[in-house]
Amino acid sequence: HYLWLNNSNTLQPGGAGYLNTEIFRFIMSNLTYCLSFQYYRFGLTFQDSKLTVLALNEEDQNSVAQIWPINPINYTYINQQWSWAYAPLPLGNYSLLFRMDADSQVNSSFAIDSISIHSCEYPKEYVSTTSHLALSCNFDSLIDSTCGIRDDYSDLLPQSVINYTIRSPTTISDRDLGPRQTTGWSGDWFLYWSRSQLTLPTRINGQFKTPFIETNRDMCIRFAYFVNSTDVQPNENNTKINVFVRGCHAGTLWSIELDNSFGWQLVTKSFYPNACAQEVYFRITQRRPTRVAVAFDDMTIVQCGTLNVLTTTAPPLTTPYNKTSSNYVNSMVLIILLLFLLG
Repeated sequence: HYLWLNNSNTLQPGGAGYLNTEIFRFIMSNLTYCLSFQYYRFGLTFQDSKLTVLALNEEDQNSVAQIWPINPINYTYINQQWSWAYAPLPLGNYSLLFRMDADSQVNSSFAIDSISIHSCEYPKEYVSTTSHLALSCNFDSLIDSTCGIRDDYSDLLPQSVINYTIRSPTTISDRDLGPRQTTGWSGDWFLYWSRSQLTLPTRINGQFKTPFIETNRDMCIRFAYFVNSTDVQPNENNTKINVFVRGCHAGTLWSIELDNSFGWQLVTKSFYPNACAQEVYFRITQRRPTRVAVAFDDMTIVQCGTLNVLTTTAPPLTTPYNKTSSNYVNSMVLIILLLFLLG
């Protein structure tokens, strides 16, 4: 049988182990197939250890669908004895990925045996993605430019929320605010959120979230962001960006309050050491309504050790002056004052 060892030297809270099978191709036919296997849950305490079976998409190796447990919410595993597990297999081309993890303690684990696929009597369904092992999005895809990222109104009044769009430097609604250039690490398009002079004063929030990510210990998120605003006082920090997770645990990964990012900036942050399916939320808020442009690009969620190195030359850290911004006005006043004194 296969055994996931809870070796204290190599496995820590939030860790996960995987066992992957060969690729199966289940097509429309007269037969329906099911998975069966035995598992043995052992150890001192059991509240944190989980075993799941996922279908790993052949064409998208980051896209997975949960096969077993069929009803995962509050599923009860049998402890300290061999038990059978069954699940119908959907149509599609995929391999079976057995995932064993421990959320916050490492006091129990699993052994599995007798894996079998056989015909059975269940309705036929096509496999559909329920989560991802990783996420990489530069918003340039012609097929799915959003990568499954969608607007969200959780904990916000819907009438206060502005939805995001996908834009490029040539298609943004306010060229003065920018961004007037891309990050330099990918293509032309990025996620864009903005307020104009015509935006209702009550609409000062924005929020979007990623698809569910199968997180575990030593996972990181990296993204580029851009902020530029007008009609603000020096160091007012009127715009706030908050990046946080919800799933097994809720917590903030990164937060900043600012008026101008002075070009594209890159952020890399580690996840909490938890093993579960989580969504990552990006929330934008303003203390008072002003013209502002916020953009995100080159978003990656993977194991920290596998983050690719961005080798393309990054764009300048400064952006051209916006002639309607307070920074520009203050600079012009200073120049005129100096000319007056020198004269």
